[in-house]
Amino acid sequence: MLLSHTALLSSEQNKQLERLSFIKAAVEAFREKQDTLHKFELISAAGKGDNETVSNLLKQGLSANLCDYDKRTCLHVAAQDGHLVSPSARACCFLLHHLIRPLHLAKACVEHLVKAGGDVNAVDVFGTNVLFGAVMFGHDDVVEFLLTHGATLKGCEPVVIEMANSIVSGDLAVLARFLRSGADPNVTFFDTRTPLHVAAAEGSLAAVKLLLAAGADVLKVDRWGHTALDDAKASRSQPVIEFLEPIVDAVRAAAWVLYVT
Repeated sequence: MLLSHTALLSSEQNKQLERLSFIKAAVEAFREKQDTLHKFELISAAGKGDNETVSNLLKQGLSANLCDYDKRTCLHVAAQDGHLVSPSARACCFLLHHLIRPLHLAKACVEHLVKAGGDVNAVDVFGTNVLFGAVMFGHDDVVEFLLTHGATLKGCEPVVIEMANSIVSGDLAVLARFLRSGADPNVTFFDTRTPLHVAAAEGSLAAVKLLLAAGADVLKVDRWGHTALDDAKASRSQPVIEFLEPIVDAVRAAAWVLYVT
Protein backbone atom coordinates (compact mmCIF):
# COMPACT_ATOMS: atom_id res chain seq x y z
CA MET A 1 0.00 0.00 0.00
CA LEU A 2 2.87 2.38 0.86
CA LEU A 3 4.54 1.66 -2.48
CA SER A 4 1.35 2.43 -4.37
CA HIS A 5 1.01 5.74 -2.53
CA THR A 6 4.64 6.80 -3.02
CA ALA A 7 4.41 5.93 -6.68
CA LEU A 8 1.89 8.77 -7.04
CA LEU A 9 4.26 11.27 -5.40
CA SER A 10 6.78 13.38 -7.18
CA SER A 11 10.49 12.76 -6.79
CA GLU A 12 10.83 15.72 -4.44
CA GLN A 13 7.88 14.57 -2.34
CA ASN A 14 9.40 11.12 -2.04
CA LYS A 15 12.66 12.67 -0.86
CA GLN A 16 10.78 14.70 1.77
CA LEU A 17 8.98 11.56 2.89
CA GLU A 18 12.31 9.75 3.26
CA ARG A 19 13.71 12.66 5.26
CA LEU A 20 10.66 12.63 7.53
CA SER A 21 11.03 8.89 8.06
CA PHE A 22 14.71 9.38 8.91
CA ILE A 23 13.89 12.19 11.36
CA LYS A 24 11.17 10.07 12.98
CA ALA A 25 13.58 7.16 13.41
CA ALA A 26 16.23 9.49 14.85
CA VAL A 27 13.74 11.00 17.32
CA GLU A 28 12.57 7.57 18.43
CA ALA A 29 16.17 6.43 18.89
CA PHE A 30 16.96 9.58 20.90
CA ARG A 31 13.87 9.12 23.06
CA GLU A 32 14.76 5.48 23.68
CA LYS A 33 18.29 6.49 24.67
CA GLN A 34 16.97 9.18 27.02
CA ASP A 35 14.53 6.72 28.59
CA THR A 36 17.40 4.30 29.21
CA LEU A 37 19.56 7.05 30.72
CA HIS A 38 16.73 8.22 32.95
CA LYS A 39 16.03 4.64 34.03
CA PHE A 40 19.59 4.08 35.18
CA GLU A 41 19.70 7.57 36.68
CA LEU A 42 16.67 6.67 38.81
CA ILE A 43 18.13 3.31 39.87
CA SER A 44 21.49 4.94 40.63
CA ALA A 45 19.84 7.71 42.65
CA ALA A 46 17.86 5.13 44.63
CA GLY A 47 21.10 3.30 45.42
CA LYS A 48 22.77 6.52 46.59
CA GLY A 49 19.83 7.62 48.69
CA ASP A 50 19.41 10.74 46.54
CA ASN A 51 15.81 11.47 47.49
CA GLU A 52 15.61 14.71 45.53
CA THR A 53 16.60 13.09 42.23
CA VAL A 54 14.34 10.10 42.86
CA SER A 55 11.41 12.40 43.58
CA ASN A 56 12.05 14.56 40.50
CA LEU A 57 12.35 11.59 38.15
CA LEU A 58 9.19 10.01 39.52
CA LYS A 59 7.36 13.30 38.96
CA GLN A 60 8.53 13.23 35.34
CA GLY A 61 6.57 10.02 34.89
CA LEU A 62 9.21 7.34 35.37
CA SER A 63 7.90 4.13 36.88
CA ALA A 64 8.97 3.15 40.38
CA ASN A 65 9.18 -0.42 39.05
CA LEU A 66 11.88 0.21 36.46
CA CYS A 67 14.54 -2.48 36.66
CA ASP A 68 18.07 -3.14 35.43
CA TYR A 69 19.37 -6.10 33.41
CA ASP A 70 19.12 -8.35 36.49
CA LYS A 71 15.48 -7.29 37.01
CA ARG A 72 16.52 -5.44 40.16
CA THR A 73 14.11 -2.58 40.74
CA CYS A 74 14.80 0.75 42.38
CA LEU A 75 13.31 -0.67 45.57
CA HIS A 76 15.73 -3.61 45.46
CA VAL A 77 18.65 -1.20 45.36
CA ALA A 78 17.31 1.30 47.89
CA ALA A 79 16.29 -1.39 50.40
CA GLN A 80 19.59 -3.26 50.13
CA ASP A 81 21.57 -0.08 50.66
CA GLY A 82 19.34 0.92 53.55
CA HIS A 83 18.14 4.24 52.23
CA LEU A 84 15.05 4.71 54.29
CA VAL A 85 16.37 8.17 55.06
CA SER A 86 18.66 10.40 53.06
CA PRO A 87 22.43 10.46 53.79
CA SER A 88 22.11 13.91 55.36
CA ALA A 89 19.26 12.76 57.59
CA ARG A 90 21.21 9.66 58.57
CA ALA A 91 24.19 11.83 59.52
CA CYS A 92 21.91 14.07 61.60
CA CYS A 93 20.49 11.03 63.39
CA PHE A 94 23.99 9.82 64.22
CA LEU A 95 25.04 13.19 65.59
CA LEU A 96 21.83 13.72 67.54
CA HIS A 97 21.62 10.16 68.84
CA HIS A 98 23.25 11.07 72.13
CA LEU A 99 21.55 14.47 72.35
CA ILE A 100 17.89 14.50 71.33
CA ARG A 101 15.55 12.32 69.31
CA PRO A 102 14.95 14.01 65.93
CA LEU A 103 11.33 15.02 65.39
CA HIS A 104 11.46 14.84 61.62
CA LEU A 105 13.61 12.99 59.11
CA ALA A 106 14.03 13.64 55.42
CA LYS A 107 11.73 11.69 53.14
CA ALA A 108 12.97 8.22 52.35
CA CYS A 109 13.86 6.82 48.97
CA VAL A 110 12.06 3.64 49.88
CA GLU A 111 9.02 5.60 50.99
CA HIS A 112 9.06 7.64 47.77
CA LEU A 113 9.18 4.52 45.66
CA VAL A 114 6.48 2.66 47.59
CA LYS A 115 4.14 5.64 47.44
CA ALA A 116 4.80 5.86 43.72
CA GLY A 117 3.59 2.29 43.27
CA GLY A 118 6.84 0.37 43.67
CA ASP A 119 6.28 -3.38 44.05
CA VAL A 120 7.53 -4.35 47.51
CA ASN A 121 7.58 -8.01 46.48
CA ALA A 122 9.40 -7.66 43.14
CA VAL A 123 11.80 -10.54 42.45
CA ASP A 124 15.06 -10.28 40.50
CA VAL A 125 16.75 -12.93 38.35
CA PHE A 126 18.54 -14.31 41.43
CA GLY A 127 15.24 -15.04 43.17
CA THR A 128 15.74 -12.34 45.81
CA ASN A 129 13.07 -9.80 46.62
CA VAL A 130 13.14 -6.32 48.11
CA LEU A 131 12.77 -7.44 51.74
CA PHE A 132 15.56 -10.02 51.38
CA GLY A 133 18.17 -7.33 50.69
CA ALA A 134 17.09 -5.17 53.61
CA VAL A 135 17.21 -8.15 55.99
CA MET A 136 20.55 -9.44 54.72
CA PHE A 137 22.28 -6.10 55.21
CA GLY A 138 20.69 -5.37 58.58
CA HIS A 139 18.59 -2.32 57.70
CA ASP A 140 15.98 -2.86 60.40
CA ASP A 141 14.19 0.44 59.81
CA VAL A 142 13.71 -0.43 56.13
CA VAL A 143 12.61 -3.97 57.04
CA GLU A 144 9.96 -2.62 59.41
CA PHE A 145 8.71 -0.15 56.81
CA LEU A 146 8.50 -2.81 54.09
CA LEU A 147 6.70 -5.29 56.36
CA THR A 148 4.04 -2.72 57.19
CA HIS A 149 3.51 -2.20 53.47
CA GLY A 150 2.94 -5.85 52.59
CA ALA A 151 6.45 -7.13 51.89
CA THR A 152 7.07 -10.80 52.59
CA LEU A 153 9.85 -13.37 52.39
CA LYS A 154 7.49 -16.08 51.18
CA GLY A 155 8.63 -17.59 47.92
CA CYS A 156 12.10 -16.02 48.21
CA GLU A 157 14.22 -19.13 47.64
CA PRO A 158 17.65 -17.76 48.72
CA VAL A 159 16.33 -17.16 52.25
CA VAL A 160 16.84 -20.74 53.43
CA ILE A 161 20.36 -20.82 51.96
CA GLU A 162 21.31 -17.65 53.82
CA MET A 163 19.74 -18.96 57.03
CA ALA A 164 21.84 -22.11 56.73
CA ASN A 165 24.96 -20.09 55.92
CA SER A 166 24.43 -17.90 58.97
CA ILE A 167 24.23 -20.99 61.18
CA VAL A 168 27.36 -22.57 59.73
CA SER A 169 29.32 -19.29 59.92
CA GLY A 170 28.06 -18.51 63.42
CA ASP A 171 26.58 -15.17 62.33
CA LEU A 172 23.30 -15.73 64.13
CA ALA A 173 22.33 -12.06 63.88
CA VAL A 174 21.42 -12.76 60.25
CA LEU A 175 19.36 -15.80 61.25
CA ALA A 176 17.57 -13.77 63.92
CA ARG A 177 16.76 -10.98 61.45
CA PHE A 178 15.29 -13.41 58.94
CA LEU A 179 13.14 -15.05 61.62
CA ARG A 180 11.95 -11.66 62.94
CA SER A 181 11.03 -10.72 59.39
CA GLY A 182 8.75 -13.69 58.90
CA ALA A 183 11.03 -16.35 57.43
CA ASP A 184 9.58 -19.85 57.81
CA PRO A 185 11.72 -21.79 60.34
CA ASN A 186 10.50 -25.04 58.77
CA VAL A 187 11.43 -24.21 55.20
CA THR A 188 13.39 -26.99 53.50
CA PHE A 189 16.20 -27.08 50.98
CA PHE A 190 18.65 -29.83 49.96
CA ASP A 191 17.44 -33.31 50.96
CA THR A 192 14.39 -31.66 52.61
CA ARG A 193 16.58 -30.55 55.51
CA THR A 194 15.44 -27.61 57.62
CA PRO A 195 17.53 -24.92 59.32
CA LEU A 196 16.97 -26.85 62.56
CA HIS A 197 18.68 -29.90 61.03
CA VAL A 198 21.64 -27.70 60.13
CA ALA A 199 21.79 -26.09 63.57
CA ALA A 200 21.67 -29.49 65.31
CA ALA A 201 24.31 -30.98 63.04
CA GLU A 202 26.55 -27.96 63.60
CA GLY A 203 26.09 -28.21 67.36
CA SER A 204 24.81 -24.63 67.55
CA LEU A 205 22.61 -24.58 70.62
CA ALA A 206 21.98 -20.85 70.23
CA ALA A 207 20.68 -21.36 66.69
CA VAL A 208 18.51 -24.28 67.84
CA LYS A 209 16.94 -22.07 70.51
CA LEU A 210 16.31 -19.24 68.03
CA LEU A 211 14.60 -21.61 65.61
CA LEU A 212 12.46 -23.29 68.26
CA ALA A 213 11.36 -19.90 69.57
CA ALA A 214 10.24 -19.08 66.01
CA GLY A 215 8.19 -22.28 65.75
CA ALA A 216 10.58 -24.86 64.28
CA ASP A 217 9.16 -28.40 64.23
CA VAL A 218 11.41 -30.81 66.15
CA LEU A 219 9.71 -33.81 64.55
CA LYS A 220 10.24 -32.75 60.95
CA VAL A 221 12.32 -35.30 59.05
CA ASP A 222 14.65 -35.05 56.06
CA ARG A 223 14.64 -37.36 53.04
CA TRP A 224 16.29 -40.10 55.10
CA GLY A 225 13.72 -39.85 57.89
CA HIS A 226 16.11 -38.14 60.30
CA THR A 227 15.03 -35.47 62.77
CA ALA A 228 17.23 -32.65 64.04
CA LEU A 229 17.84 -34.70 67.20
CA ASP A 230 19.11 -37.56 65.05
CA ASP A 231 21.56 -35.17 63.40
CA ALA A 232 22.71 -33.88 66.77
CA LYS A 233 23.39 -37.44 67.89
CA ALA A 234 25.22 -38.23 64.66
CA SER A 235 27.52 -35.24 65.19
CA ARG A 236 27.80 -35.93 68.94
CA SER A 237 26.60 -32.45 69.84
CA GLN A 238 25.91 -33.20 73.49
CA PRO A 239 24.53 -29.80 74.57
CA VAL A 240 22.06 -29.87 71.68
CA ILE A 241 21.12 -33.48 72.42
CA GLU A 242 20.44 -32.70 76.07
CA PHE A 243 18.36 -29.69 75.09
CA LEU A 244 16.32 -31.37 72.36
CA GLU A 245 15.63 -34.78 73.90
CA PRO A 246 13.09 -33.67 76.55
CA ILE A 247 11.40 -31.36 74.02
CA VAL A 248 11.10 -34.15 71.44
CA ASP A 249 9.77 -36.54 74.12
CA ALA A 250 7.18 -33.98 75.25
CA VAL A 251 6.03 -33.26 71.70
CA ARG A 252 5.73 -36.95 70.88
CA ALA A 253 3.84 -37.60 74.10
CA ALA A 254 1.42 -34.77 73.35
CA ALA A 255 0.93 -36.07 69.81
CA TRP A 256 0.19 -39.56 71.18
CA VAL A 257 -2.39 -38.20 73.60
CA LEU A 258 -4.15 -36.41 70.76
CA TYR A 259 -4.04 -39.57 68.66
CA VAL A 260 -5.56 -41.88 71.27
CA THR A 261 -8.25 -39.39 72.27
